[in-house]
Parts: sequence; structure tokens; C-alpha cells
Amino acid sequence: IITYPTTNINKLIGGLFNIEFSGRTPLAKGLLLAHRLLISQKIKNPDAIPRILLVSDGLANIPLEKPIDPLLREAIYSEAQADVLAIAKLLGKKGVKMIAVNPWHIKKWGSLIFISPTELLMFATRITGGVYIGIDIDRILTQDRYGRVRISATENKIEYIVDNIIMAIFESII
Repeated sequence: IITYPTTNINKLIGGLFNIEFSGRTPLAKGLLLAHRLLISQKIKNPDAIPRILLVSDGLANIPLEKPIDPLLREAIYSEAQADVLAIAKLLGKKGVKMIAVNPWHIKKWGSLIFISPTELLMFATRITGGVYIGIDIDRILTQDRYGRVRISATENKIEYIVDNIIMAIFESII
């Protein structure tokens, strides 16, 4: 969790551009933590409209220790992907919409066994009634001399991405 629940859009966007990418993605666990955080916030503020702004490439590769939906795990080859979809179902039932920003939007996927990471995020956002924003990685990412990947784009490109995220947040409220 980069930014805790807030109505401050600038704080959300500021946290968005300080994310480091690591390659190990406990995506389902992160979504479950966000779900629990939003439930506790809803108790404190019943009028809140819970939303999750997720920044992920969709490469879910670490399953939950205990599955939320064992039947879904049996139906989908990847336990980690099944867990993400199970959490998305849980979020959807609770009225929590997810805005997924994918900095590695993939148009082609070679595997017939695993769901494409892009498709996984698109499907999860559909389940929650949320919005998916795919970003063309070749235009916005650079790698520094230490191998860390960072967002590096023109001001116009960043402004365009931020505008889309803000629009998705507001559209999810309507």
C-alpha cells in the first residue's frame, strides 16, 4: 500500500510515480490487504466511497497461503491468478471498484496455460465494475545503471496518464 485512503488526488498521483518494480508480485495479498483496510475505513466513515487504485503489470506469481475460493483455484491453472480473481469477486460483492493502471500493457501473449497478465487485470477490474488503464511501456519507462526501472516520460505523456487516472476515479463514483 503506497498511499492510505485519502480524498487528496495529488497525494494519490504523487505516490503513483514513486513506485519501484521488483518482479515478485503478491498481487492477491496486496488486494486482500487493501480490502481489509477499506473495510476498517468504512466502519470509521460509513459515507466513504471505497476505491482501489492498483498499479500492477498483472504478473501475479505468488498465491495466498490459504485460498479464498478453492473451486476457482481448481478451475484456473495458476493459483496466484485464481486468488486475484477471487479477491476481485470479493471486492465486487462489497461494492469496491478497482482502477487498475498497467504500465506493461501486453497485446500478445504466448501462453495457452496462463491468463495474460493484461487480461487478468482487465478481467479483475470488470468483476469489480472498475476501470482498466493500459500504458504503452516502451514510451514511458527507463532503466537506470543499477537496473531499477522508473517512469520516465515527457510532461505531456505523464499529464495524459494522470488525466486518465483522475477521470477513471471520478467515473467510478458515478
